[in-house]
Amino acid sequence: MANFTKAIENLERRIESFRVESERFLSGAVIRPPDDISDRIRRSIRNLYNSNMQSSVDQFRLGALEARFNSLTELFNRRQREREESTGIRRPSDSMEIERPDAQRGVRLGTGAEDAKVRVLHAALSRHGAMNLDLPEFQRYLDNQIRKIQGKTGCAEVSFRVAEEDGKLKLKARPVKD
Repeated sequence: MANFTKAIENLERRIESFRVESERFLSGAVIRPPDDISDRIRRSIRNLYNSNMQSSVDQFRLGALEARFNSLTELFNRRQREREESTGIRRPSDSMEIERPDAQRGVRLGTGAEDAKVRVLHAALSRHGAMNLDLPEFQRYLDNQIRKIQGKTGCAEVSFRVAEEDGKLKLKARPVKD
């Protein structure tokens, strides 16, 4: 029982540490996101749920801490995404062609997507096993997505970026409003 209380208090400190470190990252004070702290918190929560909690008070307290952590994580992800998108809009289209798309950058494509930019996206996804399409199929997929997004929004270009979510790479698209 005392060990469980200590573990809960330790979890509270880690969650507060995550809040502080995420604020520092978003303000530019540190260059690495607090992923290691987040992973430790997730492991701690999982371990505490797997332990023998005898009291409903302990269960409630753990649930409240988990909810707080989830809320902080969602806020951090939203603010990071907003920051990425705002920096992506200010970039001129020439600098959008990059060697390796990541969560910080994107590739702008319009009708008739350029082969070099498509190859960059395809290579980034293929390198990590997140792509099961060959290059021509991927080109057709992107062209189809561009047409759909342009049809819905009326935009001239679509920005594609490779982002990691839950340990998996995903291709994210958003209309570019000029």
